[in-house]
Amino acid sequence: MATRPSPATLGQGLATWLVFLALGRIARPIRWFFGQIRRALFNWSGYTRYVREQTVVEGLFNGSKFWLLVGGGVWGVRALRRASGRTERVVLREVIQPGERIVISQIPRKVPRKQRRAAAKAG
Repeated sequence: MATRPSPATLGQGLATWLVFLALGRIARPIRWFFGQIRRALFNWSGYTRYVREQTVVEGLFNGSKFWLLVGGGVWGVRALRRASGRTERVVLREVIQPGERIVISQIPRKVPRKQRRAAAKAG
């Protein structure tokens, strides 16, 4: 027959659970705060997007040569990164035994509605 836990054991368990719950609620804002700092320091995509927008507005539209120069650098780096980036994607990596073959095919695109209507009218 199983014995019941003593009230002291239940009280310790309840106290432990309440402390754990309280620490979790305290840690959540701290984690959020450090997450914001990490995003501010290491997430540069937001900054570069802002600088690119500023270079267009200030450099091209307002005629600031400084912003035009900064824009040339920022847009040039972006163009180089896009041009030198990878375009292929690994879809499947598998060992092929002798006698097996690979068939590469493309799923045909859905015909646009305008073309379907034109074909229905013509035919």
